[in-house]
Amino acid sequence: MLLDAVKLSPNSASRQKVLGETAHKNGDLGVAQAAFERTIKISEFSSNKNPTAYVALAKVLSESDAPDEALKVLTRTKGVFKDSTDVAIQAAAVESAVYRKTGQQDLSDAAMAQAEQLLASQPGKLSQDAAIEVAQAMLALGRKDQAFGLMRDLVKNHHEDTRLSNKVEELFEQAQMGTEGRSLIAESREEVIQINNQGVMLAKQGQFAEGARLLRTALQNLPGSEVVMMNLCGLLIGQMRAEGKSDALMTEVLELLERVRELNPMNDKVRQYMSALYPSGGRSPG
Repeated sequence: MLLDAVKLSPNSASRQKVLGETAHKNGDLGVAQAAFERTIKISEFSSNKNPTAYVALAKVLSESDAPDEALKVLTRTKGVFKDSTDVAIQAAAVESAVYRKTGQQDLSDAAMAQAEQLLASQPGKLSQDAAIEVAQAMLALGRKDQAFGLMRDLVKNHHEDTRLSNKVEELFEQAQMGTEGRSLIAESREEVIQINNQGVMLAKQGQFAEGARLLRTALQNLPGSEVVMMNLCGLLIGQMRAEGKSDALMTEVLELLERVRELNPMNDKVRQYMSALYPSGGRSPG
């Protein structure tokens, strides 16, 4: 059915990409390679180039015993997306895996070190795809604790994202660590749920300072958690309704809302909370 859809729309980059991903998952490397190459060609001069297709093509070539071609694609990827640290991290992680497969352990370690260095410069800003690529490379290198730590943080930062949890579970299944992976996902999600519930409960009891302190601490550990940010915003708005407006709290809420807007421009609660801050339709910043 997917092939039929692609035949009907052969110049659809998104459909070619899905075909490539499906074929890759099913072990059909020839179809996967052709689909990813077509994806890249279709969007070559578009502003909507997808780095995932480039990285996936490199992985397929490596699995097809064409490491030199895989490395060429990764070099090209870094050039095309030269302004993206996120893509550089993904490329370095896959480079590490390619070098390891060819027995060049020193180069593999060097590429992984580069990925980790770039990773440290992006706290809370790493994309899901990049985090999963790095974790996969870490597992291949036997760095289980680091991979688990990275995936634990990723799931906690996006604990309501079922699609992501499925991707993480698939990663661990491929590494023959399915049971451990499922436990990690369940425990990580439950931990964040408990923190959020505790913060909400404290706010309902009027213990705003305690609730805010709890959620601020959680946010320090989970800087990419949209849910924690929004819950903290709601708590602080509730505190101002109960105790009166505060310039410091207003500034904090506005900064949090801006962070959420950067992470997810489609978050409807941002607009709702802005309306709560400026109920009379007064001018808001930005």
